[in-house]
Amino acid sequence: MGHGFRFGADPGDAGAYVGFLGDEGEARVREAYPGATWERLTAIKARYDPTNLFRLNQNIAPRPSKRTQTMAGETPSM
Repeated sequence: MGHGFRFGADPGDAGAYVGFLGDEGEARVREAYPGATWERLTAIKARYDPTNLFRLNQNIAPRPSKRTQTMAGETPSM
């Protein structure tokens, strides 16, 4: 019992279990939420917490809005 996980998870594999992360930075948090999952979470964060008030622990910063990017002089990428 439980052997499948132990033998299926290689320490050299990319990825992370968010429950085991400390304050390791955005790159490690992104490993816990690959690809479309990260994009979906940043969109949700932008909608419900655009000022990033809830930013402790394994923070997912809100995706910048087109308006914010335009004000900063950037070209929107969405």
